[in-house]
Amino acid sequence: MVERQYLIDAMTVQDSWRLFKILAEFVDGFEALAD
Repeated sequence: MVERQYLIDAMTVQDSWRLFKILAEFVDGFEALAD
């Protein structure tokens, strides 16, 4: 049986915060477009 390594397992805490920052930038951009 092949062991699968999922992306969430490979992410560190710093990477997850970086992902949240990127998502926040997208949200800010879409809010600016909506105005």
